[in-house]
Amino acid sequence: ACGQRLPLVRNKNATSSPICTIPSPLTSISNQIPACSLNNSVNGYDLALLQASTVSSSRIAVIAPLYYEAVHVIVRDPGPIHSMADLIGRRIAVGPEGSGSKAVSSLLLHWHGISMSDVQADIVPWQTIQTTPEVEAAIVVVQVGNSLVHELLKLGGYRLLEIPRAVQLALDEPVFHPLMISKEHYPGYEFPSEGLTSIATTAFLAARVDTSSALVRAVLKTLYTEDMVKKCGILPAEKAAHWQGVAWHPAASKFFEPLRRPQP
Repeated sequence: ACGQRLPLVRNKNATSSPICTIPSPLTSISNQIPACSLNNSVNGYDLALLQASTVSSSRIAVIAPLYYEAVHVIVRDPGPIHSMADLIGRRIAVGPEGSGSKAVSSLLLHWHGISMSDVQADIVPWQTIQTTPEVEAAIVVVQVGNSLVHELLKLGGYRLLEIPRAVQLALDEPVFHPLMISKEHYPGYEFPSEGLTSIATTAFLAARVDTSSALVRAVLKTLYTEDMVKKCGILPAEKAAHWQGVAWHPAASKFFEPLRRPQP
């Protein structure tokens, strides 16, 4: 169940079976486990939560699109960073090597004409902004309304940066779609009356292509109960079934097939 520790079994050649905690609401572990962990033939995981930007290997198959993760650009306040262009030359936490956050950070900066070499990129988790005063900004990719981001904003001394031209960005980079972040997501933080423009990506539950069909079916049956969908805030099966442009695991495709048929 959501909030419980679920055993996610490594492939048969691995030396141990990892435990993955699925918090409530679900939070992507793609910031901690690189996509290459699914590719590794010895120590790879059979299952992982990955952001859309990292679901690109021929050895990774999608089990389900779960929820949207918003891109939060957090800067110190007061501070010199007031726009994306102001990030040039600044020390920024962009996420661990191989993580979804780092991939999103690179795409976001590149679209704004900024390369990783134009900033002082710290390849570390975003929470480093709290513990390292020299870090001036962090690019955070988490489910909107994330409790850790909320707690940070409530502390004061931090501000969310607007991501302008979100619609055009999403057209150019299809892994994103436009999103407005507002006080409904982070009560107590001062937003513009119309909210703050940002972008979001999709968090997928993914699997190695050779993951057991029985495991995939068991996971999907567990996920798509009314209670789990509500508690974890995941997309309903009816919406997930019609997701386009992904390489489905055969067992997942078969699971969703009845929901794709036209209703009489």
